[in-house]
Amino acid sequence: MMHHSSRNSLILFFCMLCIGLVGIQPASAQPGDWQAVTGASGAPGERHENGFVQVGDKFILVGGRNSEWKLTEHYDFATNTWTQGSFHPMRMHHIQAVEIDGLVYIVGAMTGDFPNETPIGNVYVYDPLTTKWFQGAAIPAARQRGSMGAVVYNKKIYVIGGLTDGHNSGHVPYTDVYDPYTNTWTTLADAPRARDHFNAVLVGDQIYCIGGRRSKHNTTGLNSDMETLVDVYDILTDTWATLAAPLPTARAGASTAAIGNQVFIFGGESMTSGAHKETEVLDIVSKTWTTAWDTLTAPRHGTQAIVNNGVIYTAAGSRANAIEIVYLDTAFMEKFSPTGTFAAPTGTPYTPSTLTAAVSSYDFGNTITGTTASYVLTLTNSGGNEAILLSELNMSGTDSTDFDFGVAGNDPFQPIAIAPGGSIDVTLTFSPTEANAKSAIFTFTHSGSNGPQSITLTGTGCVGIPGGPNGAFIESGGSLMMQVESEIPQTGSDWMQGVDGATVYYEWTGSNFFVTPPADTIQYEFTINTPGIYHVVMRSQQFDFGSPTSGNDMWMQFPDADARKVKGSFPTPTENLPLTGWFKVYQADVTGWSWYTSAEEFNNVGIYLDIPVAGTYHMYIAGRSTGFKADKFAFYTYQQALSDSALDAMAESPRITTNCSKEWYEDADNDSFGNPAMIQIAASQPAGFVGNPDDCNDADAAINPNAVELNDNIDNNCNGQVDEGWQGVCQTIRINCGSDTAFTNSLGQVFQPDAYFSAATSTYGDGSLAIANTTADGMYQTTRSSNVDFGSFAYSIPVINGPYTVNLHFAEIFFGVGGNGGGVGTRVFDVQLEGVTELASFDILGDPQSGGNSATAVVKSFTVTVYDQNMDIFLTAAQGANRPKISAIELIPQQGCGSGTPFPIELLSFEALRQGEEVRLDWSTLTETNNALFSIERSADGVQFEEILSQSGAGTSQEIRHYSAVDTRPLYGLNYYRLKQTDIDGNFSYSNTILVNFFTDELRVYPNPVQAGKGLTLAFELAEKSVAEVSLTNMLGQRVAFERVSLEAAAHEHSLQLGDLAPGYYLLKVKLGYRTLIQKIAITE
Repeated sequence: MMHHSSRNSLILFFCMLCIGLVGIQPASAQPGDWQAVTGASGAPGERHENGFVQVGDKFILVGGRNSEWKLTEHYDFATNTWTQGSFHPMRMHHIQAVEIDGLVYIVGAMTGDFPNETPIGNVYVYDPLTTKWFQGAAIPAARQRGSMGAVVYNKKIYVIGGLTDGHNSGHVPYTDVYDPYTNTWTTLADAPRARDHFNAVLVGDQIYCIGGRRSKHNTTGLNSDMETLVDVYDILTDTWATLAAPLPTARAGASTAAIGNQVFIFGGESMTSGAHKETEVLDIVSKTWTTAWDTLTAPRHGTQAIVNNGVIYTAAGSRANAIEIVYLDTAFMEKFSPTGTFAAPTGTPYTPSTLTAAVSSYDFGNTITGTTASYVLTLTNSGGNEAILLSELNMSGTDSTDFDFGVAGNDPFQPIAIAPGGSIDVTLTFSPTEANAKSAIFTFTHSGSNGPQSITLTGTGCVGIPGGPNGAFIESGGSLMMQVESEIPQTGSDWMQGVDGATVYYEWTGSNFFVTPPADTIQYEFTINTPGIYHVVMRSQQFDFGSPTSGNDMWMQFPDADARKVKGSFPTPTENLPLTGWFKVYQADVTGWSWYTSAEEFNNVGIYLDIPVAGTYHMYIAGRSTGFKADKFAFYTYQQALSDSALDAMAESPRITTNCSKEWYEDADNDSFGNPAMIQIAASQPAGFVGNPDDCNDADAAINPNAVELNDNIDNNCNGQVDEGWQGVCQTIRINCGSDTAFTNSLGQVFQPDAYFSAATSTYGDGSLAIANTTADGMYQTTRSSNVDFGSFAYSIPVINGPYTVNLHFAEIFFGVGGNGGGVGTRVFDVQLEGVTELASFDILGDPQSGGNSATAVVKSFTVTVYDQNMDIFLTAAQGANRPKISAIELIPQQGCGSGTPFPIELLSFEALRQGEEVRLDWSTLTETNNALFSIERSADGVQFEEILSQSGAGTSQEIRHYSAVDTRPLYGLNYYRLKQTDIDGNFSYSNTILVNFFTDELRVYPNPVQAGKGLTLAFELAEKSVAEVSLTNMLGQRVAFERVSLEAAAHEHSLQLGDLAPGYYLLKVKLGYRTLIQKIAITE
């Protein structure tokens, strides 16, 4: 027989065993203390199923049920006061609110009455600083729910579980993550079980889901299906696990909070009468529960908890359970410390941010009807430490349908957050439907302190003429096709048109240009409406040398687009490198026409264009290999896989030009570059005019942006610098003697037009004469000689001091040619290099290289060292002999050139800056060697210089030294400055030339807009006495007003009467000498 005491002991043993099996530790004296928090001013209103979240230095109550749900409430823990915020945009309850960068997010909630509530369809965002609510992005319809858990991890919101059908059913195991900064909603792995009416809690990289239920009001009852298992989500692995130890007290609607390795759950509701007060703690390391913790001062369910400085805070909530269907809400806050010590709450205040736009207005200019112009507007969050929600974009105005907006990756637009210091790009577009001036107002609403904001947009629609000359090809649907013959080569071009069946092509018939491209280029213009990465291919045929590496390439350039050479394929190529300037394009099929196109000769390396912004771009081609043929070019986005047959079938893209008036620039020297001072406004290109204003000397065709810079004290290439590249660097110089054109040999070496020769010379040439002993016939077909028999002449070529290989090229192209008499002994002369006779009694026909034959190349080579910065070559006829002559000269620097006679300084910088009515000049040197003096020289024309200032040099120095000087009386107008350095031995050298403008290239016109019948005032400056021409043209290019007036050098204000001109847009042009100032004028009614 068992004694009662033994039976009781056994029962106690089994009870303790059961408790141990479910992971509940025996009760012990655990610390912990709940205390009510009484505000010094105000108190939270009664509500439940609400959110409670910290934002900076405030606690915020949002949403919920009962009469107080209408207003948000703020608790300032620094002053222990409660204040009311603003009304909610709608009824929202069953919330777990979260905060990111100062904004409160509601990413799921219920709305409506018990028990048939419905989920809200959008994210809602609350800004506590402005107490304003904003409707955020739409929640995907299939993922909308309320009464779910939500936490923030790495500024992304994780949403778990919840209800989709009120309190009846629709409980789901969904897991999602929402990124408010990219406005993306991503579906993750489902939880092991559905649950609702619970709060999720984040610990490290894991989310704990504790308590809750599956609500079944319309079947078995609200609390009939409680959940006690604890599910844990691992964010890093997107996996779920379930703990063995269940929640000791089943409950839903409880609050949870984590401090260290402990997760606290308190309050809640179940089948018991009233809400719960119990506090239970899960140790996430041992995975065990403890229950002997202090209880809430008042029961409550349906609220949220905040952890601050090791203390848990909770407020509001209902004292009843859901079965009782009564609102016995709690209207006070209480706090809990696991240790019994209550540290004061802390928080960094948020400060308001502003959203700044790059511009306050934007004019798209002239845009062809049926096409689209675009502008990327950057909006930046600045000034504060709070995120900004960009909530709404809107276009308004009578012409609003001609304008549009878009945000990449967010179309149609959904509200999106902008992080502090971050920015977002909005693409604004103008697609005119008719040829008229258009305007609209673009408004962007946001949560920043300066919202909402507006930008005025304007543009002018123009009538398009398909197929017009030199018009841009229009890309459509990610594809573009250009026929090579659609553009006409320049006069005298070596690009020749040919026909092969149905193929019309251009063939390069000029010489091989293997090193640098020729000036003989063809330019194509194209418009991209669909930004993206485009594959570039051409249909071509190489010259039939029988080898895939012969005659198989040409030059190509995209001056205003980002060209790339790519190995592999997008979106993950193995190599993606830039192609800058001119690059070579290869073809590898010797059998005929091919679409094969590569940036490398022996590897298949694709050519791509990265075009992130819609707009108009350009492509240039130039010949490289003699006999290479090009038929057409195709561009298509990399996502398309187009076969050769598909490319063959692609139709040529349409071309559109505009009849909108534009500026054309006179090209008096016919070098394809216009004079910026000679402007004509017209809808189509006038004869003798071009579309660019880039020429700096329209009287000399050899001076233009494509020219080679020579060492001649002239800005040959129009880049604002004189003789750049000639200071301190030994250069190879090749001269085509007797010719005013350059010659390029088969190696791609360019012999520049004849220069640096003395007076009293003459030239002779025979372009049809074949030259033996060379492949460079053209170089020997011209000569320079003295202009009299028994005469002499010289070359004095500026160079950097040092050793050079000097190659002198000769050929007798007169005596013994075409019936001309003469032979050996007829032409005999001496050649001196730097004062040393290197060729004495030299006879071209008597030299072994010619073998006594005319029209045969002879080359003589010497090593010469220059010490005086000039290579002097002197040719003198022997007594009784004919004129000395020469065909070409080469000066090739040898190793050590420039170092044996070192440049005395290493110049780091030379700059000039206008400061009021003076010019400050600054320069720095890295090293100086025997440097005696710096001189500042100034010029009004960039040619004739005079010294205005000087400073002593440092002698010899290996330290960085800084110098400065001030020109206190600069010239009115253009001031060219250069730095002259003189060493101890008296030798000198020059820096590059820099320019400072001392008149104002500004035309101020007021009032603008101007009322019809009134007058305009024009304010401008004249650098010298001049005749000012003032003209006004309408948008059709018709001149409607003109005045000419003589003015002194000064600042002027000139009145222009408008008479009875009709309202509209006009172009005002003021020509002041070689300057032309233009401004758009609006005349209103």
